[in-house]
Amino acid sequence: FLTRLEDYDGLGLGIKCLENELYEEAFFVFDKFKDFSSSIDVLLYKIQDLKRATIYAEKINTKEVWSSIGKAKLEHKII
Repeated sequence: FLTRLEDYDGLGLGIKCLENELYEEAFFVFDKFKDFSSSIDVLLYKIQDLKRATIYAEKINTKEVWSSIGKAKLEHKII
């Protein structure tokens, strides 16, 4: 359903998805609207998949995303 939507408020929809615990959908929306910080936060703190988040960080390759990965690894004592 989300793949067919074009003209909508991505940030608002992403937040609504988070409020309703639709984490995969929130990740998809944030990624589609290139809100990579929110996307990585959903992967790390809602879906809690560090491996998937690391793969995503390799794909996006921005300072903000790598910073979030580093912080999450420190929190989980993975060095």
